[in-house]
Amino acid sequence: TGNLLATPCGSMYCIDWEFATMGPAAFDLGCVLGCLLLAWVTLGWSKGTDSAQQRQRQRAWLADSAAVFWQQFSAKYGAMQRAAHGAQQGAEAAAFDEQAMFRDMVGFAAFYMIRLTI
Repeated sequence: TGNLLATPCGSMYCIDWEFATMGPAAFDLGCVLGCLLLAWVTLGWSKGTDSAQQRQRQRAWLADSAAVFWQQFSAKYGAMQRAAHGAQQGAEAAAFDEQAMFRDMVGFAAFYMIRLTI
């Protein structure tokens, strides 16, 4: 999106909220994932000024960031569901919602990537 800021120590921040709206959470998750994946794909065929080894390191970081992004979100989302609905009922609700959220996030990520490349 151009709105993600990564620091050398590994922190990531989302900046510039001018297009913030109410909508499905999976849309926001999909935009972040789409941004990471589009950068990963681009580094695979781009020659650029970086060495092939540098691009491979960047691609590995992007892939790891996408995985960590989902893992941290799903862990926090599950904890919020359990806190809101009780341990047993919350775990069941979180498992169901997590699957739907993941599916929708991937769909929105694909939409985001297509939108930026057409």
